[in-house]
This record gives sequence, C-alpha cells and structure tokens, in this order.
Amino acid sequence: MKKIKEKKTDKGYTILNTEEKEYTNGDYIRLGDRLRNHTKYEDIDNQDLEILQTLRTSYKTPLSEIFGILQKSISKVNPNAIVTYRIKRIDSIISKLHRLPGAQLPRIEDIAGCRCILKSNSEVYQLKEILQEQLYIKSDR
Repeated sequence: MKKIKEKKTDKGYTILNTEEKEYTNGDYIRLGDRLRNHTKYEDIDNQDLEILQTLRTSYKTPLSEIFGILQKSISKVNPNAIVTYRIKRIDSIISKLHRLPGAQLPRIEDIAGCRCILKSNSEVYQLKEILQEQLYIKSDR
C-alpha cells in the first residue's frame, strides 16, 4: 500500500505526495511543458503538483550531504562564514518555466542549492581548493 502524505504549499494548495512513485526524466520534461501552459497556479492539476513536489524532494538527501561537506570544509577557511541551503519554491519553479520557454524542467540547475558567505575572494578560492579534493566541481562559477 502506498503511503500518501498531504502537504500544504506556500500558496495554501494541497499536494498529495506518494512516496513510492518514481518518475522518469521524460515525465519531468512533459510536466514542465504542462506547467508552462498554465497561466494561473490554481489551474494546475493536483497530480502535476504532486510530481513537481516529488522532483523537489528528490534533492533533499544530496543537498543535505553537500551542506554537511560545506559546513566541515568552511570551518577550515573561516569558522565565522555562513552556509545556507534552500530548495526553490513551487511557484518560483513555475515562474522560471514561464520566463524561459525553452527550459526543460529536469535541466533547471537552481532547483536546490547551497550558499557560502565568506569575507573575501581569497577565502572563496581556498574553499574551492578544499572542496575540489572531495567533490567534482563542474565550473568555476
């Protein structure tokens, strides 16, 4: 039997999240196309909101792992530095799909992320060197 969680979004809408359901990349691409076709949040089908919530929550574990690595690594550079994380809100994801008509939902790079606030560029480069020993860093951004 599937476990179903009911969750209110920041707009007050209910999302039913079935934890056992897995979606393919193609499912997320089609979802992005459907979401882009809606001009009002209220018109979006609950099942589509559920799929979008599943995508968002799929970032939870990797984000937590990266956050932990950043916290440990940043203490070597500046113990007073700030590390934060976030998962993009549903309405922000939908808004981005509207702003970028060619964007595919699973290829949006900023659905989840961590941020480190350091005092100087030299601290940024120090942290980058430490992280490169532990993680694959795709670009210099």
